[in-house]
Amino acid sequence: MLDEPQPLNTTALTGAIAGGVAARTWTEVTVRTDESLEWLMLRVATSTTQAHTAHLIAGTDAAAGHGLDRLLLAGHDPTLYSRDSLTYLARRPGPDGLIEIGAAGCGPAAGPLTVQLADLVHTWHRAGRITPPTVTIHPAGTRFPAGGGVISKPGSTITVTWPDEAGA
Repeated sequence: MLDEPQPLNTTALTGAIAGGVAARTWTEVTVRTDESLEWLMLRVATSTTQAHTAHLIAGTDAAAGHGLDRLLLAGHDPTLYSRDSLTYLARRPGPDGLIEIGAAGCGPAAGPLTVQLADLVHTWHRAGRITPPTVTIHPAGTRFPAGGGVISKPGSTITVTWPDEAGA
């Protein structure tokens, strides 16, 4: 879910970050420094993983000061988190001046979370990267199966369906 209150154990997540990066998965997916990543951000935010989604807000210096890898988008990186662990999109130099996207995680469940986030990057890449989803607004109270892609608002329910997920 995006834009909805979600359970957040700030003490456990702060402890996870203080412990530094516990797992990394590099995707071999590269982007240009000027490439738009809005569909990747929305895919992560509306994912159907068992983890919750949020944005990790940290400047480059603050992240480095906590032993974190460089964030893909300093200031507002999409993040998957569980009760005591989190993973975020990371970056490192790639070939020919490109940036490789990876997932870096902190906490005891960092391994599975980094794999989930890296899988979302691969799905975005295979789906064509710039292919937009179908966003549909339904009357408030419309019921849909639990999971990502459904955003409940006071006046409406919004569904986000990716072309590669349609009919799945």
